[in-house]
Amino acid sequence: AAIGLKAAVTTGVMMAVGSPYRIATLTGLSLAQAGEFSLLLLSAALGISLVDRDMYQFVLAVCLFTMAVAPFIVNGAHRLADLGARAPLPIKVREGRYFVSGDTEERMHDHIVIVGYGVIGAMVGHSAKLCDIPYQVIEVSYDIVQEQRARGVPIFFGDATQEASLVKANVKQARVCVVAIPDPTGAARVVSLARRLNPGVHIVARIRYVRDIARLYALGANEVVSEETEASIKIFSVVLEKFDVDPDVIEGFGGVPQRR
Repeated sequence: AAIGLKAAVTTGVMMAVGSPYRIATLTGLSLAQAGEFSLLLLSAALGISLVDRDMYQFVLAVCLFTMAVAPFIVNGAHRLADLGARAPLPIKVREGRYFVSGDTEERMHDHIVIVGYGVIGAMVGHSAKLCDIPYQVIEVSYDIVQEQRARGVPIFFGDATQEASLVKANVKQARVCVVAIPDPTGAARVVSLARRLNPGVHIVARIRYVRDIARLYALGANEVVSEETEASIKIFSVVLEKFDVDPDVIEGFGGVPQRR
């Protein structure tokens, strides 16, 4: 009951400030357990006799239980969030209250859809701008949207794991879709949706761990770049350079990201 109550309250607060349902649910489930600060408060309450020893033991047991089950809750959080997000919820609930449905101000064609405007997404967007390539950004952080929109970036608030955001970005007529979010489950959902909406779009996905590469290819990604792979190639290249290995040989060892 304690876990469910805290998860519900946290999810409600996140939705109240405008977060999409999936993001709010993930946050609520991730914070459902009692924190270390709760134990400090409990000890302080015992010290000034606000609670007796029996109550202290009971609440302590509850707190420790929530901490013990927290890894299992977090492990299943993505499945629960995705399941709820697929329910017939109002669009303002699914996408967040800052999402504005309908067409973007200028409907783009043959463009790049960038999902996530962190470091990688921003670099892709900046490069596209320098090359006069049209692009549209979907970002789940309202603060980032406000900041970048003021700088002239074609960006809107939305959750790209939901079809409405990809439709608004006109992924159906995009040439390339760049998935640059750190959430592997969310990235998989975006890749699957983008491929279904546009069978011909070239999907490039960023992923953190090598173990997730095969899944994204199976869902329809054309190219997957793993942070683990890129880091290992860079380190290996630097090491070989110190041994005066020929650059062509180093490039042959390092290879390039797999393509489809």
